[in-house]
Amino acid sequence: GIVGISGSGKSNLLNTILLSVFFNIEKFEGIYLIDLKGVELARYEKINKVKFVDNLIETLEILKKLKEIMNTRYRNMREKELLKYQEEYILVVIDEVGTLSVDKKLKEEINTLLIELFQKGRACNIFFHIYGQKFDSTQLSSNILSNLQGTITLKTDSDYNVNVTLGKKELVEKITKIDIDSFNHGRCIFKNGTNSEKTLIQVPYINYDDFKKVIDI
Repeated sequence: GIVGISGSGKSNLLNTILLSVFFNIEKFEGIYLIDLKGVELARYEKINKVKFVDNLIETLEILKKLKEIMNTRYRNMREKELLKYQEEYILVVIDEVGTLSVDKKLKEEINTLLIELFQKGRACNIFFHIYGQKFDSTQLSSNILSNLQGTITLKTDSDYNVNVTLGKKELVEKITKIDIDSFNHGRCIFKNGTNSEKTLIQVPYINYDDFKKVIDI
């Protein structure tokens, strides 16, 4: 999960991660890009193996399909007596996860599917990257939040975000030396979901206007 306020660097990070994924596209069976705003991820819809989704109904159908794929993979694992799936990965990217909650009729069904996929998907190589300005119970079930394998927390003014993704604010400040709401562009904390180790990272950030000046020169 990647969380941070607007302007903290989420979109830059998202696109950088996707660039790495596309360079290793042969390792993936499919990549699902869910962007209900229809802006950030639409540029990638023509790339091989990419399925771009910009509406809730299709999102629901994709999640149902992924559950079927997951169950099929688990059957294959049982037949081959495998504890970990050995074939290609499936990546699901959800940009601004809060938009999944706008339709109350679909919210519960989507959340139910996400909970099962988050709980069981990793072992059969189905992984989720979710991005948002807030990770709270109004947007995501606590069962989903508790199954985040790893988190990246950028600048945020929400103590709830910090508690959910990293832990107690006082412990976090020992790492950061400053409040997370004072982070500059591209600064973040990565929490390893396996061992809970936290690492402070500063990603290089180039202002677009400055970059354009360099090109013009």
